[in-house]
Amino acid sequence: MTRKDYEAIAEAIRWAYESIEPDYQPNTQDHMRNGISRASIALAEKLKQDNPRFDRTRFITACEGEQQ
Repeated sequence: MTRKDYEAIAEAIRWAYESIEPDYQPNTQDHMRNGISRASIALAEKLKQDNPRFDRTRFITACEGEQQ
């Protein structure tokens, strides 16, 4: 991985962190899942910008794993 890759990851996570609602209640599973989801979406957008053939949907699905 390159510095550019690490910066894209950090930016995606920062965006997810900054987008947490003001009424956030720590340690609630829904809020944690929401933050992780936002980070994966933001990272997918960065990866798509870097590679137009990148499969955003497949990446996000892989990040989510097996959900109930």
